Amino acid sequence: MPSFRTMTLEQKIIRDLQAGQATIANLAENVKASQTAVGATLRRLEKEGKIWTMENFKGQTVYKLTYHLKHTK
Repeated sequence: MPSFRTMTLEQKIIRDLQAGQATIANLAENVKASQTAVGATLRRLEKEGKIWTMENFKGQTVYKLTYHLKHTK
């Protein structure tokens, strides 16, 4: 796997989500990118069927990898 510096934003997000679900704010902080860029990437990943969303008990949208990506390393 490439180093964190050379990874694409998509790769960084997927790597982070392999550890568990996250909100846009969490992901943006973890991958060192703006919430706007992370949100745009997440919308594309959802359209491609790579992630899915749900609401947590606080009403926040959380993102999770699909089963296929979660178990592919």
